[in-house]
Amino acid sequence: MVDNIRLVDVTKRFGEVIAVNRLNLEIKQGECFSFLGPSGCGKTTTLRMLAGFEDLDEGEMYVGDTLVSSSIKKYYLQPEKRGFGMVFQAFAVWPHMNVYENVAFPLRVKRISREEVDRRTKEALANTRLSGLEKSFPGELSGGQQQRIALARAIALNPRVLLLDEPLSNLDPHNRESMRFEIKDLQRQLGVTILFVTHDQSEAMALSDRMLVMRDGLVQQVDTPVNIYYNPANKFVFSFIGLSNFVPVEMSDGKVYVDGAKGAGSLNKGTEADKSVFKEGKALVAFRPSDVVFEEEGPIAGRVIRRTFLGELVDYRIKVGEHDIRVQKNRQAFQLKEGDNCRMGFKKLLWYER
Repeated sequence: MVDNIRLVDVTKRFGEVIAVNRLNLEIKQGECFSFLGPSGCGKTTTLRMLAGFEDLDEGEMYVGDTLVSSSIKKYYLQPEKRGFGMVFQAFAVWPHMNVYENVAFPLRVKRISREEVDRRTKEALANTRLSGLEKSFPGELSGGQQQRIALARAIALNPRVLLLDEPLSNLDPHNRESMRFEIKDLQRQLGVTILFVTHDQSEAMALSDRMLVMRDGLVQQVDTPVNIYYNPANKFVFSFIGLSNFVPVEMSDGKVYVDGAKGAGSLNKGTEADKSVFKEGKALVAFRPSDVVFEEEGPIAGRVIRRTFLGELVDYRIKVGEHDIRVQKNRQAFQLKEGDNCRMGFKKLLWYER
């Protein structure tokens, strides 16, 4: 049986606030699927409804052919019967138990045989690179190791689905990056479906087979990380995923200029504006810092007001009229200095209403 997860017209309210608004979604078995969005967008509420910690107000939820929640049928399956494993933002490990006992204890509560508890615990510790630390206590371990205890405890239960609620946010940057790869490797190794909630777009991009971008309880886009990055559904998605520039522009005599900076040149060279988004001759042009090209005959003139070394990249702030444009280039490709004049072209431009 294929254990795809289906959410049908799922809605959740807290008083007058609609936290999740008529969400329709299907997540494939074995997929690593991320819920991404700013704080308060409804992503954690959705995960908690799936886990059974919150009941929905409208709609239905299925895992495979199993109904887990339905407002229509007045049905609610208890969390412990859903077959899910969950890892929270806080490490949630028991400080008085060693690593082995932290993982084994939930299995003993389920009255599983001693031999099976031992087998599953050792297997889960091996899968999370904790073998050899069985007798250590959480307080003796790093934050990354403590979070691996929580992961081991969840996968030892042989869950149908693994729910991760911002599990990396309390880790330092080095451990956070390392754990991203470990979670992805674990998903590939075990073939378990992972639902991952985060507000960090780099985590979602690194981990996801597909992801959902939410805002104010509404779905903005569901797609692969690559498609969302290069083909955003709207202005919000473009601004939320990756670095972005939004520059106000105006149209005059069929040509497009940066607002208040006609003397800097026209954006029409080499590109065609989407005239449908212009209202009273005004619109926004959007582009990635990496999509700006420094070239001698570039259509737009500017001046470097800041240059920041970022290792392999150099981050420039270019002044065009009264507007700042952010540009990122390989450190070996360009050696512009603060105060230098430059000209810019663009690989790709997107057009939006103001």
